[in-house]
Amino acid sequence: MAFMEPGLGARTLELCRYGTSRTLFRGPERSLDAPYWAVLGGTACHAPMVADPWPDVLERFAGCPVANLSVVNAGVDLFLRESALARIAAGADRVFVQVLGALNLSNRFYQVHSRRNDRFIGALPPLQALYPEVDFTEFAFTQHMAQTLMRISPDRFDTIAAELRRVWLSRMASVLRPLQGKATLLWLGASRPPRTGRTADLTLMDPWLIDAGMLARLQALAGRTVYLRGKPECADWHRAVAERISTRS
Repeated sequence: MAFMEPGLGARTLELCRYGTSRTLFRGPERSLDAPYWAVLGGTACHAPMVADPWPDVLERFAGCPVANLSVVNAGVDLFLRESALARIAAGADRVFVQVLGALNLSNRFYQVHSRRNDRFIGALPPLQALYPEVDFTEFAFTQHMAQTLMRISPDRFDTIAAELRRVWLSRMASVLRPLQGKATLLWLGASRPPRTGRTADLTLMDPWLIDAGMLARLQALAGRTVYLRGKPECADWHRAVAERISTRS
């Protein structure tokens, strides 16, 4: 089933659903009958403002379908809550998993929307107790909420950051473990991962709160990790990503 969304200026993007998933992904829909590859990712993979995103370029290089299971502002929760996505990933010959930031996932401090993971649903009692002076009804998005809390008290926000990092590691392991080593982690950040143990810093670009040590702890569950820096809004960057991945696959 195809849908359309605004993008690329006056053009529109074709969206699609896979299996029983309620989530809309960038189309056209790929056949999952023959051998195929899959991409699990966020904005840099969905690429709403790019006519030829890197999964499409990779498909031409590889000569097999590449199902682009990516959503703008996705978090790890998206790929755990829909069983259809887990089945598609498990059935793929190769899976490319973008390293997503740790803000857009539900945790003991706050909840996010099950499919639109950047949407802040509400604060839970531990967060209300940690920041009693804050009116959490003012927030609609996780980034705005997190940046506000960090500005009010960096020390208190470090408590939240530690929880987010712990939950992120656990859930990323849950995504990777069933893939049995056929996953490639993709770091698509503006710079290399920050050093291990760095104090929470939301002035850095997404993926927020992820450091080198966290990626190292996942290495046993992934075949490899590829680091690709640049500007995801540029068409040349997408071609470079596809070329880099195809030469290492």
